[in-house]
Amino acid sequence: MRVTIVSMLLVFVAAIAIAQRQQPQPPNAVAHGSEKVGGPHEAPKFLGLPSWIWKLANMIAFIAFLGWLIGGPVKRALAARHDEIQK
Repeated sequence: MRVTIVSMLLVFVAAIAIAQRQQPQPPNAVAHGSEKVGGPHEAPKFLGLPSWIWKLANMIAFIAFLGWLIGGPVKRALAARHDEIQK
């Protein structure tokens, strides 16, 4: 089990490292439509709210879900360890 987890971790780390390498791009490689956002300083919006609010809400929801998912087994393991130490 540990070998599988470690090998998956190594694959993910390698994939992230490869994905973050800067690729040479021609000087005119601009995303089409990026200049039409609404102004030079206006951030993109989704459903009328700035995208950073949606990203923040998504991150908070994901962390809450992980806490809910992992919280039960961690609490049981800590309680079992506490009982073992008490004996």
